[in-house]
Amino acid sequence: MSLISTIKEASRLRQIATVLAQQELFLIIDKLKLKRHISVTQQPKYVKTKSEIPVRLRLAMEDLSGAFIKLGQLLSLRADLIPKEYAQEFSKLQDEVKPFKFEKVKQIIEDEFEQPLSELFLKFDMEPMAAASVGQVHKAMLNNGKIVAVKVQRPNIDKVFETDISLLYHLASLLEKHYPELKDYNFMQIVKEFEDYTKNELDYLCEARNIDIFYNNFKDDQIKIPKVYWNHTTKRVLTMEFIDGKKITEVAKNRPFYVKQIVESYIKQTMEYGTFHADPHPGNVFVMPNHRLALLDFGIVGHISSELRDKFENVFVSMINGDRDLLAESLIDLQIVDEDINIEQFKDDLSSHLGKYYDTSLKKMNFSSALYDILTLTRRYKMKFPTNFVLLIKATATVEGFGKELDPKFNFVKTCKPYVDKLEEKRKSPDYLFGIFKKNMWKFRKDFVNFPDEIKKILKRGKVKIDLEDTDIKKFTFYLDTAINRMAAGIILAGLVIGAALIIQAELKPLIFGIPLLSIVLIIIAVIIGFNLIKSIREEKRG
Repeated sequence: MSLISTIKEASRLRQIATVLAQQELFLIIDKLKLKRHISVTQQPKYVKTKSEIPVRLRLAMEDLSGAFIKLGQLLSLRADLIPKEYAQEFSKLQDEVKPFKFEKVKQIIEDEFEQPLSELFLKFDMEPMAAASVGQVHKAMLNNGKIVAVKVQRPNIDKVFETDISLLYHLASLLEKHYPELKDYNFMQIVKEFEDYTKNELDYLCEARNIDIFYNNFKDDQIKIPKVYWNHTTKRVLTMEFIDGKKITEVAKNRPFYVKQIVESYIKQTMEYGTFHADPHPGNVFVMPNHRLALLDFGIVGHISSELRDKFENVFVSMINGDRDLLAESLIDLQIVDEDINIEQFKDDLSSHLGKYYDTSLKKMNFSSALYDILTLTRRYKMKFPTNFVLLIKATATVEGFGKELDPKFNFVKTCKPYVDKLEEKRKSPDYLFGIFKKNMWKFRKDFVNFPDEIKKILKRGKVKIDLEDTDIKKFTFYLDTAINRMAAGIILAGLVIGAALIIQAELKPLIFGIPLLSIVLIIIAVIIGFNLIKSIREEKRG
């Protein structure tokens, strides 16, 4: 046990073993080789059914608090790494702990700003509004009279998390060493991802930057985002605008209206802005007195590039429309595969897996269950999706669950269908198609320019011996240039024909015999290029 280097770590390990024993999780104790850390008087007890394990494990995490609650919350977002039943159970984890004393709060704030609390704030409530494993929130007033919420980090919480993460690495290594059959879950990767996530969680400046992004995106929207007060924010203290309101679960009226707002907000976050709240559960949504909704807690935020956004749109559209072929192709387009898979078999399995959802009315479809089933299937095929894409799937499932909890009549597919229809219309527009064409042309140009360098890399990696005469090299270069030129001409030809067809559809003026003049010009150019291309191919065959 090389990682267990201090008395504190050994004590924490005993605590972990004791809590697992209390929850009758001796199955896990056996696998983790923790029996020596339990009292000899403790009788081994095993849960009666495997279905009890996720619940007992969640209760154990709540007892252990600290990093274990945060680990469970992170795992609830990663149904691609753990079984669905565990992910769903861990999403119930409650991060509510006993608050720490005001004297410590005052000391931390004054240490961070090197000023007395009385000079920083006109008023400061001694009792916290909420307390969690990482920090607690106090209501206060700035010197200019602004009411704010001040989030203060727990004393020495970084050292507590450091100890727990060290132990988690140790336990993960034991599992991978003694139980090869569990290697598919890649426990070391899970702990590494948790460590990276924790670094952001313990740095309030990261959360403040996330809030700023949302604040700017939604400043002209119905959704309210609290403003960050940067002069009163550090790594351990976050000061933001106070939101006067109630949790949405505490409000009985207008729930369908609020659910619609949240879904529309989520679509904007994912499809327009590319930055989304990765854990939009009801506890993070407040209803203000003016019936406006406010989003809180931006510790877990996902970011997606425009390219990933396009691919997610394909998955989203295919699921809403029940297009299983497009869904299979979209998932394959997204994947990072460690080993070769049978693509046709994957398509068949996907179709079979999702048949139970599409054999019934789409309006009755459980979107979340379908998403989880997809993740289960892709895990079987050793696919590893980008982390932000998995967060996106989890956020989608959370929004659907959120809607159903507040409004029993809520249907995610029905609510999103108008947006999907608009998206499909947008994809038919000339501007969108031209944008795709331009993007592909730039990509082709980049690949063409980088082609020689890529060849060099391949030759350096492999033990390839090439013995060619100078004439052979010149001949190879000539044929390569010819092929690339023809490929480029073909792409340009296709672009001209598509452009001409779109302009005809748009009926741009001036018209000649009912056909736009610009379309006629493009068609003439396309004919000339096509004629020269055919002529070139025929001359080469004669040669």
